[in-house]
Amino acid sequence: RWIEVLVLDGTRRLGSGLLLPAGPLREFSSRAKTVDFVVTNGEARQGEIKMTTVLTQCVNLVSGETRTLSEMDQHQFVAVTGIGHARRFFDQLTQAGVHFEPQQFPDHHVFSEEDFTRFGSGGVLMTAKDAVKCRTFARPNWWQVELKVDLPPEFIDGVLHQLSSAVEGAE
Repeated sequence: RWIEVLVLDGTRRLGSGLLLPAGPLREFSSRAKTVDFVVTNGEARQGEIKMTTVLTQCVNLVSGETRTLSEMDQHQFVAVTGIGHARRFFDQLTQAGVHFEPQQFPDHHVFSEEDFTRFGSGGVLMTAKDAVKCRTFARPNWWQVELKVDLPPEFIDGVLHQLSSAVEGAE
């Protein structure tokens, strides 16, 4: 590996410190000391890089049609997610003026058609991570909400420098 980046929730950090499935970690917490960059979504500590995220548009899971979030604010949706920190997704939808009923599933949930029967025929919004799991049984009024990640220039510069050094060392 030439570059290793750890992405953390700036609030929850390493959580309970336990590995999946008991906790949120995919590797032991000691691994955080060996990465090249620590990027946080939210509050950053000394030596960490803060990224920001913003919801940008919605993409229909069936037709591929795109709509702005402002076009979605005239409808009522069920916002479904199986991500670790669903509150952030729901908060961003609220800030964008979207009207929805939140429905949170466990992190890494494997969605099935049956999960959606209780929501009737109304519109559904979901994250890109969740949309991948639902495409095969998606309905025409289901939408993936796109997320844009902004990273500061110093992170990009650091990655480019690290790559350049790795390539030079490999020659």
